[in-house]
Amino acid sequence: MRLRALLLVSLGLFSGACSGKVTAPDALPKQEMILAGVRVTLEANLVRDFMPMAPADGRPMLATFTVRSADGVPLPAGLVMTSAAITFGGETWRSTPAIVPMSDPTILMGQSRDGPKWGPGGSADVVVTLEAGGARGQLGAAQQPIRRTD
Repeated sequence: MRLRALLLVSLGLFSGACSGKVTAPDALPKQEMILAGVRVTLEANLVRDFMPMAPADGRPMLATFTVRSADGVPLPAGLVMTSAAITFGGETWRSTPAIVPMSDPTILMGQSRDGPKWGPGGSADVVVTLEAGGARGQLGAAQQPIRRTD
């Protein structure tokens, strides 16, 4: 009986390790963490453009990632957003966000353009990877709506 239980647990761990994707919202990183002594949060905005000058099936996704100091203190010096992953319906889009210049020292904003043509109307899970002063961490935001502009 013990051998059977051990085998079932091992198979479950092996299959989960091979999946390479987020399988449940509780597997996402938290939406808030402390990085280099500063508590930071993540906001994500996922948009597809369907304005009249866009193609009939809309433009590819534009993702905006906003990392904020939760306490209003400046973000750690040298904070960088190294990667982003958006998962929708079993598919994952990975990108390196371009940093948007900001004058507010409590905000780091990144954008990824020309993503997939998912949605609009569905929800996706978002993960960004941050680095500062030798520290590295991930922030997540579950079930972010994919919006459309008309």
